[in-house]
Amino acid sequence: MNMSFKSLDVGCGHKDSSGYLKGKNIIHVDKDKTVRPDFCMDACHLGFKPKCFEMVHARHVIEHLTNPARATLKAIFYIIGHFQNM
Repeated sequence: MNMSFKSLDVGCGHKDSSGYLKGKNIIHVDKDKTVRPDFCMDACHLGFKPKCFEMVHARHVIEHLTNPARATLKAIFYIIGHFQNM
């Protein structure tokens, strides 16, 4: 197991859905600053560099997005490093 594995948890809420990622380097993101994420930002406008995560986790998030396709493509961008405009 790679302990330097870097995971992005989008829409982390109160971070209760990332328990099975224990031992991983998890960056928590949510647009609700009251849940105290590492970064407060919208799922469609994340500001990370390409290829900086090995996994993007977004549980119970897609139904809350205004543009789920774009958010999904952005998540892929943060893993594989390229993104084509829709």
